[in-house]
Amino acid sequence: NKEMIIPIVVGFAVGIIVMYGIVTATRSLKDQATVSPEPTTITQDSPTPKSNEPTDAPPQDQSSLTIVNPYPHALVNDDNLIIRGFTSKNDQVVIINENNTLSTMPNEKGEFETEIKLTQGSNYLTFFSIDPQGQSKRIDQTVVSALTKTMKPTILITAIFFTLLIASPIYAITPARESTPSGTIDQIREAVREKVAAKLDQIEDRPVGIIGQVTNLTEQSITILVDEQEYSVASTGATTYLKIPGRKEIKRNDIAIQDFLLIKGTLANTQTIVNANEIQVIPTPDLPERESITGTITKILNSEIQLSSDETTYTLKFSSSTPIREITAPNSPLKLTDLNTQDTITITGTLSSKLKTQFTSGYIFRIKTSE
Repeated sequence: NKEMIIPIVVGFAVGIIVMYGIVTATRSLKDQATVSPEPTTITQDSPTPKSNEPTDAPPQDQSSLTIVNPYPHALVNDDNLIIRGFTSKNDQVVIINENNTLSTMPNEKGEFETEIKLTQGSNYLTFFSIDPQGQSKRIDQTVVSALTKTMKPTILITAIFFTLLIASPIYAITPARESTPSGTIDQIREAVREKVAAKLDQIEDRPVGIIGQVTNLTEQSITILVDEQEYSVASTGATTYLKIPGRKEIKRNDIAIQDFLLIKGTLANTQTIVNANEIQVIPTPDLPERESITGTITKILNSEIQLSSDETTYTLKFSSSTPIREITAPNSPLKLTDLNTQDTITITGTLSSKLKTQFTSGYIFRIKTSE
């Protein structure tokens, strides 16, 4: 229908314009034999996984992780979410939310795509990218599933993404006046990642669901703190105020300093002002602890694996549905009987809220055998 066609056309048009900029920049890179910029700033490091055993594997380039979809604080109108992103081609990607833990593999270009089931309301997503040595990158994002129509920005972002993705290798294989420097294709792909992130930042009025704690109240606005970033919340006479649970209607004056709010609205191009359609006062979020820990198996019981990492013992309650994979052959599942003490493994999953060294669920990747 028209609502879908127009954003797609606009997306491809923007993609072509951006691609022209990439072509111009890349030709300049070729002439000057310089290196392209660092990967997009949406990529962030997790703490280095703990390990009490050195690896014999040769050093590799540091892995990266970029999430293209969803964008940060996305407000979506579906309970199924398509995840798209980039990482190193030899990494394994693990995605965790409140009800699901799943793993996927990137293709030869490092691109990955999968689908995850959301719960109604806020969803705290954790993305891990794990390399063959058990080192990992991590990104945390919050996505809100609602009944609000939000397809237009999603289609626009997807169109931009695929236009850039398709166009970059086409240009990369076009004969140049001079010999192509080694790694130029990778440089172009990194430029594509940066342009995608830049386009996300430039999209005005994209639907968002932002959760934060009130730090300041004035007659004109509410200030909330989200992961050390402050947002100014602008409301109008049409803004709805609700108390959760129960969805009881309240007034703006009922909001107090230190309350936690879920703001549904649109993010202005300033990236720090939220135009609120609905403001919910919610209970204090109880965010789950999620980790990716690499270490040595010290004990295997009928329903539990014990892992030693940096003088700390972690346990995983094992069940028949617990996935076990060889990190270098993830399509070939392993059984519990295939594991031995002194094997090096990585456990990626959710920790118990009461015992921070006990995994309640997770993936097991064998990094190296004891033999």
